[in-house]
Amino acid sequence: MSFLTTKWKRGSREAQKKSSDAGYSNESVESEHALPHRNRTFNEVPTELFTKLYYFGFADTSEVALSIREKGQYAVSGDDSKEKIEFILSFGQVVEGTLQVFHVSIYHVGEEPTAPRAGPPSKMFGRKSGWKVEKNSYLETDKTFQAINDVIEHFVMYRKLGLPANRPDFLIRDRDIRIKKQIGEGHFCVVSKGSYTHGTRDTYTECAIKEFKETDVSKSERQKEIIEMRREASTMRIMKHPNIIMFYGVAADTPNIKLIMELCTGGALLNFLQTYKDNIDNREKVQFGFEVSRGMRYVESVGVIHRDLAARNCLIGRNGMIKIADFGLSRKQTDPEVIKGRFRAPIRLMAPETIGKHPKFSNRSDVWAFGMLLWEIFTNGDVAWPDDPPKAIAHFIKALEMPVFPPTAPPEVVEFVSLKCWIKPSTERADFDVTCRFFHGLIRDVYRPPPPVSRCVAKLPHVFVKDRDDNSIDIQHGQKKINSVKKNVISGSETRTARTARNQSLVVSRAKSVAEGSRSTAPSRVAARRRTLRKKSASDDRKTRNAKSNKD
Repeated sequence: MSFLTTKWKRGSREAQKKSSDAGYSNESVESEHALPHRNRTFNEVPTELFTKLYYFGFADTSEVALSIREKGQYAVSGDDSKEKIEFILSFGQVVEGTLQVFHVSIYHVGEEPTAPRAGPPSKMFGRKSGWKVEKNSYLETDKTFQAINDVIEHFVMYRKLGLPANRPDFLIRDRDIRIKKQIGEGHFCVVSKGSYTHGTRDTYTECAIKEFKETDVSKSERQKEIIEMRREASTMRIMKHPNIIMFYGVAADTPNIKLIMELCTGGALLNFLQTYKDNIDNREKVQFGFEVSRGMRYVESVGVIHRDLAARNCLIGRNGMIKIADFGLSRKQTDPEVIKGRFRAPIRLMAPETIGKHPKFSNRSDVWAFGMLLWEIFTNGDVAWPDDPPKAIAHFIKALEMPVFPPTAPPEVVEFVSLKCWIKPSTERADFDVTCRFFHGLIRDVYRPPPPVSRCVAKLPHVFVKDRDDNSIDIQHGQKKINSVKKNVISGSETRTARTARNQSLVVSRAKSVAEGSRSTAPSRVAARRRTLRKKSASDDRKTRNAKSNKD
């Protein structure tokens, strides 16, 4: 499918220079004669859209285009990158035998950017206030509409549009989310504990909700963070692994988009290390290294570079297993920005080739950061070079003057980090497949971990460890493909293999239930048969007595 994006049209300059009491501010207006205005909040979307099937929220148009699969299908999404919120009507058209997706702007003119007020329009604002459609070759109209839904109904009535596109499963309505309490905070975002429902409002699933916090940052800075969050969601949607935090979906009805993820009740690995310190057995720490390397092996296999691997970004799941999280700085290996580009991350985690004017990132730079994570694990969450400035730290890293492991650290781990992780050039480092196999050998032969119930992680509240470990290297393949399609919020559809596996699972489970049911209900069936025979015998006796009495 090819995509064709038209040039976006803005409203008139006069309309852009005015501000509105109905919800849209005009931050660029500095004239003292301008109308009063207020700062724009994150909920200035016509509420009529929140219930429409065709409304995809503030999803990226490239994501919207993937849901349009035939001529006439359409969807509406929001765009907050300009001074005023605009909405994008995406629709499919067949051009020279090929389906193409077009995007046209629905922009507001006048001073009433939300739902029209009751009664005739005010003379102050003029009768031209409303929504207009960008001029294009397929949806032609000069009308001004009072609501966005009127725009859609107009083109559907004239058969310019057909049926709305199917909303992807990963798009969750804001009304289906419940935020309970804040559990974490970053520079731009906060993470809260909450719950969400998907498809039915009868049951809610516990989750973590990541959203922007209200700060005084500039709009350009916020737009960068929005792009980063969208990129994080796009990256997490392609990953499903026991050592990767589960991604449930995105709530994008308003510009304040929210990521809905698995709630890891054990908290951050860094906090756990700093709290329990030497009470954590070395064998358990080696297990941590194995689980992180296994998760990063999967990340590497799907073509993603994490770029911010650290103990603070590893969480402890409800089952006591390590979950790699925070993919806000991650990139795909094919992304040109991975090779060269500006990057902001803690200098202590960065590999030598990523420091400088032209940083180069790869999975081998993640291996370097994995070495630093191991150092954090065996130092109980210490900070490397705590009193040195960034320039001095950069010099230490480039000169390979790395921090020293404590004497209590396993010598095998220390040797592996020095020979396979903290070396130059990057091509000489081990990949995560080698790293995972190394740690798998350690926990199998040398540092066999203690039983899960006797580990330190089992002391954490709201963590319920399993009776035994699943320390298979290929856990993502041996994890029963059936489990991966129980609730597929990633792609919105099941593959043929996954569908077949699920159907086979249902057949097996039904067969088992029938067999178990037949065994368990056998005695009850015999008893029911006996009761029936007794009733029949009693009925025959009554009939016999009645017949004798009639003769007498």
